[in-house]
Amino acid sequence: MQKKLLTIILPTFNESGNVLPILEEIDTSLKNVNYDYEILFVDDSDDETPQVIENSKKKYPKVRLLHREKKDRTGLATAFVAAFKKAKGEYILCMDSDRQHPPQKIDEMLQKIIKNSYDIVIASRYIKGGSAEGLGSAYRIFVSRVITRWSAWLLLWPTMKSSDPGSGMFIVRKQLVDDLSFSRLYGFKILIDILTRVPKARVGECPIVFRKRVDDESKATLKQGLKFYKHIWSLFVEYRLYIVAKKLLFFIVILIIALLFFIFI
Repeated sequence: MQKKLLTIILPTFNESGNVLPILEEIDTSLKNVNYDYEILFVDDSDDETPQVIENSKKKYPKVRLLHREKKDRTGLATAFVAAFKKAKGEYILCMDSDRQHPPQKIDEMLQKIIKNSYDIVIASRYIKGGSAEGLGSAYRIFVSRVITRWSAWLLLWPTMKSSDPGSGMFIVRKQLVDDLSFSRLYGFKILIDILTRVPKARVGECPIVFRKRVDDESKATLKQGLKFYKHIWSLFVEYRLYIVAKKLLFFIVILIIALLFFIFI
């Protein structure tokens, strides 16, 4: 498998109108870079999106397509995991295809993760220079800024390394995700999963201005929201409660040994 420096993963679900515009933006943003990269679409569409992606290869030869069968379409998180396995880059950058994430930040994030030897660099809407204005309504901003972040921070302490653990744009070393065993994935916040599974990860951030949706139609639903909380709780039970139980067991064993020592010595 030919090695590249960067794989850009773009998940699509009935995004035919966004394919060419996002490719043009990426191509323009990376026109003068001196490294090889690829663009990997992971597609769950049931419209003409995969045909549009295939046709785009004539103009954009760096494009690859992973089209998942209906039986494999179990959410955005599993789409990313499937794409991780197919990526050829030493680094993997994840971003949305709806053009709310700015491709102009791709090279900056790549340079930052290399220069500082980070494991992950996250595009944050909530540090100086960032903005979440593209979320639109005050309600959606409140859900993202308060409910999503604090839910993750309170139950999954490794996510506190980021001001925006629910971000959909981040870059990660491929070796880090290759070494992970993803299980019981729910919903669409794969970054929270990675941060929780690798609590010692070195994490950096770059500010982004989250842009307004071009078609003004969000795919977020109540069902997805419920899956998010199911995901958070499942990670809490799997990782945090396990660690607490392990420490408690260690304490009990030490206590028993101490008691035996005082009884028989």
